[in-house]
Amino acid sequence: MDMEQIYNLFENISETSAEKNSFLIERAVSFIKSRIIRNEDMLREEVEYLTVLYANLYLIEKETANGIPMVSDGGGVISSDKRSYRLEMIKKMISDQEKLCKGYLIEKPINDFVFMSVKGGV
Repeated sequence: MDMEQIYNLFENISETSAEKNSFLIERAVSFIKSRIIRNEDMLREEVEYLTVLYANLYLIEKETANGIPMVSDGGGVISSDKRSYRLEMIKKMISDQEKLCKGYLIEKPINDFVFMSVKGGV
């Protein structure tokens, strides 16, 4: 991967410092490396862009975790900000980019939940 390119893309998309968020970028790189089928596919622009999108997802998740909107007794949101919108948009962008990277990456599981039965009982 061209890390300079990834850092530049991250700054352009997130409008924040890549250097201050290098741990998020490294986490995204590790995640993509764990899914790559062939090492040479790491150099593909589509894969690099997907890496940057995941780094931005981690950034938005981090920012979202820092503030919880207030909820009324009826369950409606009283106060919110654009973080949840940004989170949904980055997830859509990742979904679209994952489709472009099909064949380069091992598909990620739909979710991490595993249901296991328990033998025995009453």
